[in-house]
Amino acid sequence: MKKIFALVLGFALPFLFAVSLSSCKKEKIEENQEPVGDGLIQNAVQDYDGNTYNAVKLGKQVWMASNLRTTHYADGTVIPLGEMMHNLSASTPYRYYPDNNSSTVGTYGYLYNFSAATNKVSSSTANPSGVQGACPNGWHLPSDAEWKELTDYLSTQSNFQSGGAANIAKALASTSGWDQSSVPNSVGNNQSSNNATGFNALPAGECQQTPNYFGGSAYFWTATKYGNGTGENDLVAIDRVMRYYEATVTSEEYGAFKQNGMSVRCVRD
Repeated sequence: MKKIFALVLGFALPFLFAVSLSSCKKEKIEENQEPVGDGLIQNAVQDYDGNTYNAVKLGKQVWMASNLRTTHYADGTVIPLGEMMHNLSASTPYRYYPDNNSSTVGTYGYLYNFSAATNKVSSSTANPSGVQGACPNGWHLPSDAEWKELTDYLSTQSNFQSGGAANIAKALASTSGWDQSSVPNSVGNNQSSNNATGFNALPAGECQQTPNYFGGSAYFWTATKYGNGTGENDLVAIDRVMRYYEATVTSEEYGAFKQNGMSVRCVRD
């Protein structure tokens, strides 16, 4: 009887060990769920204030799926709240309410000037940028090159195009909140067909001396200065723009003044 029991046990132990190992592997995969291809990642990151953000994997990049709304840098330093028309600066960090209305922050995030978005880092053209800026730990403010990587990738994917390879703004834009447009394939036309990527770009507009283009445009800072960054160009940086009447993602021809308030999207390191 002892010999039979030992024989059975000898066969059973390897099987039980294999089942246990398989179960552990399965639990580990489930704890780190992330889409293999493009797709949404729930609760991907939390900022200093405790706000949580979903993210979306597009190509080799992982982007936040909503606008940054933190009031602090990752080390706990406060980002001052600025008043439009009174606190405009290219060198002092400020955040602003979209449309100059505090009730918009929960949906649209804050608008940050360039100094706040970069945490006073001058500029970066690298991919990845290496500029954490206002982003949580493990994430960073994308350079213009990283934005180009995103738009170039989307232009190769037919399911993200609307009437042409360059027409990718609809795939990034939210499905509501935009001004209406009759221009075919534009962001504001047939908005229910927007947001194929899950990026969910919102028309928070920008602030200069007054709030501009709320509902009409989404402006995003890059970490990259405009031109050689000397003289008048030292006051200008590159942004990316989606407009309700356009089908493409563009940059302002001569960059944007660093004192302007714009939305921020972070990319995972």
